[in-house]
Amino acid sequence: MASGGWRAFLQELKEDPGSFQLDTLLAEIVKLERVKAIGLPAALFEGVSEKIVAGWRPGR
Repeated sequence: MASGGWRAFLQELKEDPGSFQLDTLLAEIVKLERVKAIGLPAALFEGVSEKIVAGWRPGR
């Protein structure tokens, strides 16, 4: 994926899902599946403070 594609992908992940509706739920499921497909290691954020990790969670 080109760097612009990665940026767009990461921006999409950080977006607020909006009001709870079927289409927004399905869009969030697609995001989760895309993240899982990357195959990040389980210990990726081991040793990183919870405050820093929380800053990267969507909706923050």
